Amino acid sequence: ILEIVETDGSFTARVSQAEKSKTVTLTARVSLNDTTAQRSFTVTVSARRKGNGSGGGGGGGKYTGTGTVATPPLPGENEQDQEEKPSFLDLDQTPWAQEAVYALQLRGIINGRSQNEFAPNDTVTREEFAKMLVLAVGLTPGGSCGFTDVAANAWHRPYIAAAVSAGLVQGMADDCFGTGKNVTREDAAVMLSRALEYCGVHAEGGEPAFVDADAIAPYAREAAAKLASLEILSGDENGAMNPKKEATRAEAAKLIYMMTEKIS
Repeated sequence: ILEIVETDGSFTARVSQAEKSKTVTLTARVSLNDTTAQRSFTVTVSARRKGNGSGGGGGGGKYTGTGTVATPPLPGENEQDQEEKPSFLDLDQTPWAQEAVYALQLRGIINGRSQNEFAPNDTVTREEFAKMLVLAVGLTPGGSCGFTDVAANAWHRPYIAAAVSAGLVQGMADDCFGTGKNVTREDAAVMLSRALEYCGVHAEGGEPAFVDADAIAPYAREAAAKLASLEILSGDENGAMNPKKEATRAEAAKLIYMMTEKIS
């Protein structure tokens, strides 16, 4: 249950009867004369158990927690602060990804294309996804990298090197990482599965239950089944995984965010 309370110019988000901590995204639109500003805030509300007065056992209580976010400034106020905190105006295209995008952006795992554009329907390259994974699991970028298509001065080289060293990703060939190629949903599933294993999160594999399971490459079938069992990966409205489809930025953000929820 979410309750928003305003007190002395600030808003407090209270969650009750929650079994674990929640990350809540609040969006406020403030208008002054002919100018309108929209701000979104992500707040993590920590759950804590309240006793039921029985004096022991800890059962039967409710979980409650609070987190406070500042009131969004009126248009023209604190313009420097507004510039420092992105408010992506295109996430209405993918409302199911808003919480994930803002949570990952807050942690420095993902960025927008610009201050107000996230581009949720753009595709994700293999090196971009590798960077997200490295940051999500807390690896230190750097190390050796022997792929011929990863330049020594490329921005993504330290992330690919760290991901390969930790066993999160592999190349498309012995000497080729596949730089510049878009990551498919089945390849993303394999990388996510390895990241979970690296972080000590294990799940049963088996056969994936998607209606298009036969289209999933043999090397990705177990990973897809594991992610589905952990409720990280889900099918579309028809129950299809669409394994060969190139993952979008919104889909990548949602997958990475769901993974971080399992390893946190």
